[in-house]
Amino acid sequence: MDKKKGATLAAAFSVAATWFSVHAGGGFASGSQTMGFLTRFGFHAIWTPVSMVVILALAYRELFIMGKNHNLNNFRALTNELYHPYEKVLSPIYEVLSIIASVMAIASCVAGGATVLESYLGVPYFAGIVVIGVGMLLLSIFGRDLVLKAGTALCIIIFVALVLICGVALTNGNGHLGTWMSSPEANSTSFGYVLLKMFSYVGFQCWGPVGALIGVTGVLKTNKDINLALVIGVFINAIMLWLTNVAMMAYMPECTASALPLYWVCESTGQQAVLIAYVVALLAAYVSTGVGVVYGLAVRYTPLVTSRRPNANPTVINAIVGALFIIATVLVSTVGLTNIINYGFGYMGYVGIVVLFIPAITVAHIKNKKFAKEHPNFDEEQLSKSK
Repeated sequence: MDKKKGATLAAAFSVAATWFSVHAGGGFASGSQTMGFLTRFGFHAIWTPVSMVVILALAYRELFIMGKNHNLNNFRALTNELYHPYEKVLSPIYEVLSIIASVMAIASCVAGGATVLESYLGVPYFAGIVVIGVGMLLLSIFGRDLVLKAGTALCIIIFVALVLICGVALTNGNGHLGTWMSSPEANSTSFGYVLLKMFSYVGFQCWGPVGALIGVTGVLKTNKDINLALVIGVFINAIMLWLTNVAMMAYMPECTASALPLYWVCESTGQQAVLIAYVVALLAAYVSTGVGVVYGLAVRYTPLVTSRRPNANPTVINAIVGALFIIATVLVSTVGLTNIINYGFGYMGYVGIVVLFIPAITVAHIKNKKFAKEHPNFDEEQLSKSK
């Protein structure tokens, strides 16, 4: 029994860690996304980080349970079940939009990672793009187990580094935090607009991350496993989103001048160890998000090839699929990190609310309740089969 509990906890933590590692890249760890959706709203930035993670977890829970109930492991199979009986119309729409959003997410990671390598190590921007892209590709093509292991390892690196960074930043900038919080600029945004931006953030997390996570949640065998993974995930994501947000608030509005606001904060502390920790965390965050999103795309499109060519090597097909998407993101990344996040993430976030978030908490919830009523012992039966 103890072994069973241990295995369940390990599986739940690996999924939670993968959620955090997919979430952390792009705009979160760099501070760009946090700045655009949270930090600049003053008082409201205190409560919105935790609120948005909890709201997102509620939607993820319904999607993960649906995936578990019907043994779904890619986003197209998931949306076919979610949108049924209208999947022939709605699933292709979601798929096209998901590809666009995934390219934006990977592009933000490629652009951000290349910017860090150029700023801190002097690596030419386009060489940095190649380095980040190859790293993502190598970690995403060998299947679910490696993605989970990579996600867990990168999550721990990012978490520890960001706790150190935020602790030092808050210690150094705490005096300015009160000044910013009481300034007219920090309290000029309406509650309605803050809510809109909060749900836009949630909406964007319904694209690439869903594809990545539905590809790894097969290790969760019961609703209890899913609940445990999400509780751990909420804890990790909410803490780090809140901490990085408050750390930047202590340096507002000066840090808004940088495309990498949290990097600017680390430089302002004047401590080389903090800057090194941040560079490590940021590169890990960019790679981990890219790995998760590329893997989510690979598990969707690789089976289309292997079903027609049974002798094809899945790893090679994964590599080709991943490379094609990464090449596409290189073109998008030339737009620049700030533009991708402020415009691309924002608009796709609004669409994500309508296309997936609302259906997840309504339609998926209703279908999951119906499934539970029709199959009251489903989880127990699946566990007995797996023994």
